[in-house]
Amino acid sequence: MKERSIKRKITLWYTMILALILSIVLVGMLVFIHNLETNVAKEEVSQILEYRNAVNLLKELKSEDKPENEEPKEDESDDNVEP
Repeated sequence: MKERSIKRKITLWYTMILALILSIVLVGMLVFIHNLETNVAKEEVSQILEYRNAVNLLKELKSEDKPENEEPKEDESDDNVEP
């Protein structure tokens, strides 16, 4: 088996170290982007839920304003009067 020169050994080690550093940076960027996308999605979902809760609350308040036991008013025009 051939013995490698010092220059070639240093070049190989340098290349492996750079590849390792590059891999770590790329994995870090992917994790950061994934977390960022997840946070954005969670924020959008929470805004939608807050909007739905506000709409439901408004519906409840409107239904409380209307009396439930009140009977509908009869038409008091002269057309419905019996002779």
